[in-house]
Amino acid sequence: MTDEHNIRWREAAIRFPRPSVPAPPLPAGSNLNIPGLSSFITPDSSFYRVDTALLVPQVDPATWQLRIHGWCSAR
Repeated sequence: MTDEHNIRWREAAIRFPRPSVPAPPLPAGSNLNIPGLSSFITPDSSFYRVDTALLVPQVDPATWQLRIHGWCSAR
């Protein structure tokens, strides 16, 4: 298993590109303001993650490889 701190540093260095076309704004009336109904937009601080694995895999992106073999054609 790879050193967890090394992986965290590498994960933090990954940057996703901005979308080439931004999403359009929400249409008027998207938030219905009904008591007990959550907002259409979820703030970042309210997101959560559910893990079903007891150990989160530690994969070094610098050395990770995917091998495709078997009944497939090379392209």
